[in-house]
Amino acid sequence: MGNLTSNFQQTLISNAKLVIGARYHSIVFAINNEVPFISLSYEHKMNGLLEILDAEKRSVDIYELKKADANIEPILSKFSEELETPYDDTTDIRKRAHDIAQRCMDAFVEEIQNIK
Repeated sequence: MGNLTSNFQQTLISNAKLVIGARYHSIVFAINNEVPFISLSYEHKMNGLLEILDAEKRSVDIYELKKADANIEPILSKFSEELETPYDDTTDIRKRAHDIAQRCMDAFVEEIQNIK
């Protein structure tokens, strides 16, 4: 999806029933649109986002797969477990993300106003 516009990607994701993404923006767009998601995490950025939003259970860590002797069974088991989990928390995750963004914007505006 790298060559598609952000608006197109958001529209596409907003119509999905589930997003399985390994890229940061696909998960952010799923959160923005309250679409259930599973993050295929392999770096700190994805894990950090989900930790901040208290949504770590929506992550399947695939970092270990790069090892030559990696066992995929625990990852597939976790993936299956997540697919069977009800996705009724997407509204809460979006609300937490919105609240964090709003607090940051409020703090930014306050700092700008204090410069005068």
